[in-house]
Amino acid sequence: MKDLALVLWLVCAVCELGAAIQAYGHGFAGARFFPATLSTDDPFVADELSLPTVSTIRTPDDGGTGATGISVDIAKRITPQFGIEIGETFTSLNPREGRATNSFGNLELGGKYQLLNNGPHEAIISLGLGLEVGGTGASSVGADSF
Repeated sequence: MKDLALVLWLVCAVCELGAAIQAYGHGFAGARFFPATLSTDDPFVADELSLPTVSTIRTPDDGGTGATGISVDIAKRITPQFGIEIGETFTSLNPREGRATNSFGNLELGGKYQLLNNGPHEAIISLGLGLEVGGTGASSVGADSF
């Protein structure tokens, strides 16, 4: 079994390296690179796939509840300045006592418009709008119905 896991890992590593023949940063304004960070969103319109993004936390309340979220986000450029985004999160809530709850949250939609990309001044201005479609997720995992 250990050998099978090693072979599977090697096959996945080779496939990943083969898929990444060329990669370019898409966040440049002149000589400045604008990365997406934990506190700021990516200011550039681009084709992106985040598959999957996993987060886990245990709350500090009585006994604690384990919360695991698995998110998928897709962003598609429609024009060089405009793009749309769609995302969904599967949430698993596991209290120390009681029954576990697993379900999807609300569907998330968004749009982004790049107003300005000024290379000589290394500046960018983008306008974005994000929303949740109420009632598309389960209230048992905290999805609002609005």
